[in-house]
Amino acid sequence: MEQKDNEGSSKFHFVESEEKEEIVEEQIEESVENKNDNKKEDTIKKITPNKAKEEKQEDSVNMKTLLRDSGEDTDTQLFNTREMAIIKENLNDEKQETKLFNKFYFGYKCRVALLMVIIIICFSFGFFFIYNSLNTTRTEDVQYIENADATYKICVQSDDPYLTNCIDYNDELSMSNTKSLKINLSYLAKLEKASELNLVYHVMAINRIYDKFDSSKILYENKDIVIADTPIEFNNELIADVDKDYTIDLKKYNDFVLDYQTKYPFSSEAALEIVTFITEGTKTYEIGSINVPLGVDKLTVYKNYIKQEVKTAKVSLRDWTNKSTWYIILGSVLILLSIFALVYLTKLVLATLDKKSKYEKAVMDILTTYDRIIVEARDGYESNIVKKVIKVPNFDELLDAREVLNKPIIYSRINNVKCEFIVEDEDKLYKYVLKEVDVEKEWIKWFILFY
Repeated sequence: MEQKDNEGSSKFHFVESEEKEEIVEEQIEESVENKNDNKKEDTIKKITPNKAKEEKQEDSVNMKTLLRDSGEDTDTQLFNTREMAIIKENLNDEKQETKLFNKFYFGYKCRVALLMVIIIICFSFGFFFIYNSLNTTRTEDVQYIENADATYKICVQSDDPYLTNCIDYNDELSMSNTKSLKINLSYLAKLEKASELNLVYHVMAINRIYDKFDSSKILYENKDIVIADTPIEFNNELIADVDKDYTIDLKKYNDFVLDYQTKYPFSSEAALEIVTFITEGTKTYEIGSINVPLGVDKLTVYKNYIKQEVKTAKVSLRDWTNKSTWYIILGSVLILLSIFALVYLTKLVLATLDKKSKYEKAVMDILTTYDRIIVEARDGYESNIVKKVIKVPNFDELLDAREVLNKPIIYSRINNVKCEFIVEDEDKLYKYVLKEVDVEKEWIKWFILFY
């Protein structure tokens, strides 16, 4: 390839002006050092001009080596800036191949699938541990003693307001003059030891009409709820006490029987049975009753209630151990992790619904924020002069170089997932490369730190 000596020649020169280059290098280095001093308050030694000169000479030798390895004569070889940058980037990639292998990047579908697996596993195990911590129960037999009784008064029909309507039982009372039965139920239960025993009582009035010669043959039966299911509570002394008043309309039941016997004149008898039941778990049993014959001339009352009955019940006791505590802590942590992963997955999915990716938003933010100092190279950036490429780690460092050199920032779009921001000097290029994978890795890094 021929060499050109005219103005505008593309002949390659490694060093055009060493003194000028040293001054620019010192200004950039001082700007970077001042910025680091404000953040960390640490003292950093400035690179001396002699050391900068030595580094420059070493870089020049490396540049010559790159040209020589390309297979062409270094005096006649023509390279543009992009070609030199590609050569340096390829060599750096080969040297750091092992490091880049460890920085594996998960794609969008892989991340979504991984997060779903994490959510399912964490939630399942969390629910399992919490369930087992709360399900530490055992069955135990508990004994309790019961006593029950009922007292009653007969309320008679009277038009005289000065007479007492309700009186104690008298065997001379006529059924036709009886109005109602006023009953007081008393029940006492005592536990042998503390337990979660649940008792419920209810009262029922059963009106039966049966064959006079065969009491097992029921001609009519009706059941009315007098007192619905009512829980019985034990106090601190492990004693449950029930004291309840209720009234039975005896005249209503007697009139019904008389009417029935008039319509059906065959031999029959009737009685009203007022029964008190106790329910323990799935078991219901009778603790006492009051029996009143109906359709007769005289009032007769029979009662029968339990005394000092010992009952045995099976109750479930909850045992809270250290194992239960660890289970509920571990289960809660796993549930929280699944919730955090679900929130992150939701954000990730919602982000894909947006037309712009995080990378596109990052590029747009830079272009709009620094619009006055950025020049866009629509067809890509190229130069016919080979220059040393200095990659900066972030956009702030590129701004420092731009302030020192007082040059615009050139924006060059490489492809859909990569772009470059360049500040050009006479013999150097300060370049910041922004890739989509780098933006995504930042989000993953913050996600890992968050957890």
